[in-house]
Amino acid sequence: MGKPSFSIICATYNRSSLLKRAIMSVLNQQFKDFELIIVNDGSTDETEGVVRSFKDRRIVYFKNETNRGPNHARNIGLKHASGRYIALLDDDDTLSPLALRKVNDFFSSNTNERIKMLITNCLNVEANRTSGRILEEGIIRLSHLLCGKLKGDYWIVVDKDALLQNGLFNERVTGGRLLWLSFLEKYDAYYIPLALYLAYRKHGKRITNSKMCLNAQRAEFEFSEELFKYGKQLKKLCKTAYSRKYLELAIFQIVGGKREEAMSSLFVSLRAKFSFFAIAVLSLLVLCNIVILSKIAVTAMKHYQYFSAN
Repeated sequence: MGKPSFSIICATYNRSSLLKRAIMSVLNQQFKDFELIIVNDGSTDETEGVVRSFKDRRIVYFKNETNRGPNHARNIGLKHASGRYIALLDDDDTLSPLALRKVNDFFSSNTNERIKMLITNCLNVEANRTSGRILEEGIIRLSHLLCGKLKGDYWIVVDKDALLQNGLFNERVTGGRLLWLSFLEKYDAYYIPLALYLAYRKHGKRITNSKMCLNAQRAEFEFSEELFKYGKQLKKLCKTAYSRKYLELAIFQIVGGKREEAMSSLFVSLRAKFSFFAIAVLSLLVLCNIVILSKIAVTAMKHYQYFSAN
């Protein structure tokens, strides 16, 4: 059997009750030339039984003995992927039956050698609306991602060989933004306004404070890395986005109890662009106990669902 067109990588952890739906959405694709790589990231529930219940040779299964984080699991999938194109699928989400066919049609007709990534919109199922807010259909470059022109959730399918030139997913964070930024330094993406990915965000579980703090630590690292590498470029391209990025970094630093670092980030944000919100946060930093302020920030983030539960 030859190499498949698509390798769909699904990292999963303790979501056996949701995983079956995700798997079925792949097996029900109109375009059948794919492999589904499922990486069990140390689950303690019935995940393995759910995967083994599917007798389909296109399903490839790996298991970590301990939980190592979603990007570690995705990297396992990426290292074993044999398809020409890579797509990610979260264990609580699904693909439209048309998803792979539409992507294959695009890449089959694409003649622009710089375009190695396709971005499509997502449907927020519970809210019954598209999640992504973006420019019109067309080419997406590094500046679009840096300046915040892509907002919300999207589905990304990328040429595997081009992706591997930029390394693997950073395992200190949960998402792929750092890798996508690196990718767009060399190649372009193309956006089509079709909701081919269905995102489910409500599972009846509350995010714990410890989980929220861990997510804040990962976000702080991700923002710091992005600003270290792209800060000067972002400042030239879009001062508003540059200022906002430092303001958000300060919030994450507050959650981590890092008063001095947060104050420094706020000063950088204010020098780039004045903001009453940044002034208010800075005033609270000066006047309030950092432990109390950190708890307030965590509560606010949970209320506004600032972080994904993944």
